[in-house]
Amino acid sequence: MRRIWPVLAVATGLVVAMAAALAIVLATVDLRPIVERWAGEATGRRVAIEALDIRWGLPVALELRGLRVGNAPWGGEPEMVSLERLSAEIDPWSLLGGALEYRRMRGSGLKVVLERGPGRIGNWKMGDGGGGGLIPKNRSQFPTLIDFVLAEGLVIYRDAESGVEIRIGLDRVAVGAEDAASPARLAWQGSYNGTPATLEARTGSFTTMRRTDMPFGIEMTMTATGGDLHFKGGTMRPLDFEGVDGEARASLPDIGRFLTALGAAVDLGAPIEIAGRLRRGTLDWQLDDATGQLAGSPFRGDIALKEGTHDVPDAVEIAGEFERLDLDEVLRRRDDAAPAPFGDLSLDVPAARSTHLAARLGAAAARFQGIEVADLRAELRLLSGEIGIDRLGFDVAQGKVGLQASGRPAGDGAGRWTGLATVDGVRVGELAQHLGVAVDEIAGALSGEIHLEAAGRVVRDALAGLGGHAVLVLREGRIARSLAERVSTDIRALFRDRSGWTPIECFVGLAEIENGTGRIRPVRAVTPDMALRMTGNIAFDRRRLDLLIETDSRGMDLLRLNMPIRVRGSFDDIGIAPLVGPTPTTPANWALDRFPPSAQAIARGNACLR
Repeated sequence: MRRIWPVLAVATGLVVAMAAALAIVLATVDLRPIVERWAGEATGRRVAIEALDIRWGLPVALELRGLRVGNAPWGGEPEMVSLERLSAEIDPWSLLGGALEYRRMRGSGLKVVLERGPGRIGNWKMGDGGGGGLIPKNRSQFPTLIDFVLAEGLVIYRDAESGVEIRIGLDRVAVGAEDAASPARLAWQGSYNGTPATLEARTGSFTTMRRTDMPFGIEMTMTATGGDLHFKGGTMRPLDFEGVDGEARASLPDIGRFLTALGAAVDLGAPIEIAGRLRRGTLDWQLDDATGQLAGSPFRGDIALKEGTHDVPDAVEIAGEFERLDLDEVLRRRDDAAPAPFGDLSLDVPAARSTHLAARLGAAAARFQGIEVADLRAELRLLSGEIGIDRLGFDVAQGKVGLQASGRPAGDGAGRWTGLATVDGVRVGELAQHLGVAVDEIAGALSGEIHLEAAGRVVRDALAGLGGHAVLVLREGRIARSLAERVSTDIRALFRDRSGWTPIECFVGLAEIENGTGRIRPVRAVTPDMALRMTGNIAFDRRRLDLLIETDSRGMDLLRLNMPIRVRGSFDDIGIAPLVGPTPTTPANWALDRFPPSAQAIARGNACLR
């Protein structure tokens, strides 16, 4: 003990003497070029400072103006960082080792440009030329910020490959704590892509921040577009927000405005609430056991995000199950958004996406355009150069409906699409009721499939070149006797009771679609008393039809006129009248060899073709 005290005394005296000598030297030396060179070596970038003033004392005072840090050689702007003004008060004892302690710091006019260049390399990856504790490279070197305020700042993120640009306005950022061992607080007021936003957070202490063996606690709430995001948990690598585990929840009254603010323009006005366990490793995000409501429809599911590296885009996977999904509410447009005409809907399939999406969704019951369906199942993909509906199926009107479709780029903002729709046992009358159409004179189970191919920038363009095939059959069919006699122009319909039904022995219809026009080849229905045949054309792009209905009695019946009926006009103004004069030439056969094998099998299985 008696030797320790003299040693400590001598050592303390030497340190004080050296500090005093250093202060005298530094007070007379221009430190600006020294700091520029040191910072340049630490970052591997060109560093320039307009003015630097250091006043030694308790505390050490620093004034800096006009800081500029150069960008990567491939960067879109010459400077990655610029700072107009910075003032700081530093605990002098922290300069001797360990983490720096800034008792007070004020900054203004900060601009940071973060860019991903070729191979998605980030310009923030700098050299490892040292830098001591002034430039923290991990949480153990993070300084203590007792009273920090930054004003009038801007952070820009750009991805050269995807074209994404995010602008985060830093109107005011404040960080503070009573001391290094007390909980810290963070407040941000600014904007995200022009949308006003705020963030409030309480975190662990700066001492805990520097403990790499334990999670750093965070509880924060971000508010934007009238909604809020909340997280409470911890992170093992807080500077990168990695090693995250905690509870997250979001309450967004308008999901479209929120996603638009994030850079994904979506014209939806539906509200969403969601909560679950949020975890993040290095590149993987997961929201597990999520529950919530989308436009009032309760759901549960999981969301996973894998961040892309180099030339690999981000990938999002969503799995969700709804008790009842009201798609009319989910797809509801905001009151201030005029609905786009159907013909103007875009068919573009982007060749490159910064984020790929795969979704598997289901609902025990669903509603769309007033139609009630059950057991809805959907599997969707949004990829670079491809949009896929791998599966979309539901039960309706005692039958099943399915859809598969895929789209690929066709150049110049256009997409090339193919699709297959199937129906199996859908009851005509019930389906008509769902659609709000009064069809009470035909009944039966409708089955078949429709193949379509189209290309264009918008739906209107695609309809002009629409191609494909369709086949529909009716089983267990029946037709009201009154309709059958009207179609066959039976004179007895003028004098007798026309109530009751007559069975449809067989019904089959085929159509070949080419250049936007569907050619009926033909439709045929047979009852015990007559046979009906319909041929003609439907021009989908011009919204016009021209159909010919012909009947013939089965056996001699002088009271049936068997006069052809012509149905023609625009979709909005259809005229129906007996055809007087020569009957137009119609296809003599079914031309089944022009149809896909699956369509041929459906048609040949119907009695009308046997």
